Amino acid sequence: MYSYNYTPQQNHSSKAERKALLKDNKHGSVTSIAFVLFTVSPIGAAYGNKSWVEGRGASIGRLFMSIKEKLASAKNSKKELTPKQQKVRNILNWVATAVCIVVIVFALVVAIFTIAGANDDHLTRFGDKIYMNVASDSMSPTFTPNDVLIADAFDKEANMDKIKVGQIVTFSTTSMYENARYAIYNTHRIVNVNRDTNGNVTSVVTRGDHQDGDWKAAAAEYQKDQDSRDKNVIGRTETVAIDAIVATWGDGETSGKMLKGCGAFSNWIQDTEHFGASKDVRFFCIVVLPLILLFVVYAFVLIRTLVIAKLENQRKVQAEQVVTVDSLSDEEKRRLAQEYLASLAKEQEGGGEGAPVEEDTKEEPQQDVPAQDTQEDNV
Repeated sequence: MYSYNYTPQQNHSSKAERKALLKDNKHGSVTSIAFVLFTVSPIGAAYGNKSWVEGRGASIGRLFMSIKEKLASAKNSKKELTPKQQKVRNILNWVATAVCIVVIVFALVVAIFTIAGANDDHLTRFGDKIYMNVASDSMSPTFTPNDVLIADAFDKEANMDKIKVGQIVTFSTTSMYENARYAIYNTHRIVNVNRDTNGNVTSVVTRGDHQDGDWKAAAAEYQKDQDSRDKNVIGRTETVAIDAIVATWGDGETSGKMLKGCGAFSNWIQDTEHFGASKDVRFFCIVVLPLILLFVVYAFVLIRTLVIAKLENQRKVQAEQVVTVDSLSDEEKRRLAQEYLASLAKEQEGGGEGAPVEEDTKEEPQQDVPAQDTQEDNV
């Protein structure tokens, strides 16, 4: 039969050795603790194979080292950007932020003017001021297309004193375009005031400044008898009822306030050249669609930020739940080693006891014990 090569000195560490091993393990791996506990345990005594015990103890150390490596890889999993990539990313962020700010400001201005123009006469009103875009050159050079006039709202009961020759007024009228009649607002200068027999103003005669001759010469012609007036000097005029006047600009002697060239975009959106034929399409493409895209982008960014925050929170919680070897106290290290050895004992009780015996039996054929006994019998 085969004999086992082990002695108590090979399988049991002395008390001094165990203390030295525990001292070495104060700040390091749990391998030495596992080895000491295992060699003094019944399992160690039963198997007596030091190399097998050391291998089992080392597996505990590898277990904790794998935990430390996973934690380190989790911390370094986020890819670091190069300085050039970071610079490009910052530039793109600034550009995107600037575009968003421009769109938001533009949408805010459009919303303000839209709300201000939501009334019966569709004029943009702020208090007693009315903001109107100039769409034609009939009053050039006094003001030109795309200028924004800041006119005073007209009240027939309180502002009749403003109705005089030379005063520029805005009134409602109609215009024909492609066999259709459209309601518009026109702004021209008064060259004559019509009164009834009681001296009350009933209507005014207006004229655009962009004509041959001066408006003052046309006004002088109206002081003559109707049969002697020179129509070439008067030019093109229209008679406007007092009730049709909605605003006055200036005081007849001096011009009023205006924003030079600030109404170009608004005129294009409203398609004033074609009396609003493409107004709805342009407004949707230029105003509504960018706002929808901006809302979608910000909704995506918000959802992405919330998801990232949730994942970071979960990762933080998991990192807090994982205990590294270095953070364990000596008592906790001993407890973990004992738990691991207990699980090994259960495995061996379940039928794995032959594994270490097989390792020893592979080395025993070098001792030919039966052959020696036979030689002794022959002697």
